[in-house]
Amino acid sequence: MEDKSVTETANSATGVKQSSSDQSEISISISKKTLKNIAIFASVALAVIVGILVGSFMQSSNRFSSAISNCDLEGSTYITVDQNGKGIYLDGSGTNNQGGLSSSALTCVLSELRAPNSLIERMNHTTALMGAQSSQFNGIQVEWTYHPNNGLDISFTQN
Repeated sequence: MEDKSVTETANSATGVKQSSSDQSEISISISKKTLKNIAIFASVALAVIVGILVGSFMQSSNRFSSAISNCDLEGSTYITVDQNGKGIYLDGSGTNNQGGLSSSALTCVLSELRAPNSLIERMNHTTALMGAQSSQFNGIQVEWTYHPNNGLDISFTQN
């Protein structure tokens, strides 16, 4: 038989109380200080998670705005930005759409968004017969079409 005082002393250090008469009953007591520490930890963890989510949203919407700004394309009527900032549409220049974005403007935006060269080459080699094309890079979904009359039109959406 186990010494009752040794069991009670060992269990009191861990906050576990065990009845000597009925070993199947266990109660756990937590001090107010421990509860306060748990609450503080949970609050900090929640704040960090919310901060990460908000930061992620802000980064995605700033990513597109920064690309447009760095390419000096603010105010262009050939760029449509989604209201939530998570997507943009670029209307490229074609034979019937002389006022669209130039190929250098499109290349600038792709470069600012850090699109891989392989994707840019795919876009450069897209023909009207290929229809709509799509790909993904750096958390961005991109779709594009090309027709000589309409030019290269590109849509970006943050995943």
